[in-house]
Amino acid sequence: MNKKETCKGDWRWKDLKMHNPNIIQGAMVSATDKDDGFQDVRTSSNYTEPTLVGNVCLVADLVALGEGGSLDHERIHMHQGGGNCPQ
Repeated sequence: MNKKETCKGDWRWKDLKMHNPNIIQGAMVSATDKDDGFQDVRTSSNYTEPTLVGNVCLVADLVALGEGGSLDHERIHMHQGGGNCPQ
C-alpha cells in the first residue's frame, strides 16, 4: 500500500485575506507583540513559523513540570553566551 501524499490542498488558504480556517488553539508561533497579540501575516514565516527557540523558556518549564518536579530556574535555565529566561 504505497500512497503518495501531497500538501497542495492546504496552500489555497495561504494568500487569502479571510481568516484561516485551520486555527490551532494554543500553538506556539514565533512573533507575538509585547501585549501577546499576533498578526496573521501568512507571507512571512517570521510571524507564523512555530519555533522552539522562541519558546525555549516555556518548553524548559513545561519539561520540568512534566517530570514531576518543581521549577528550579538555576538548574533548567543555564545559557551559554547570553540570553535569559524570565523568572
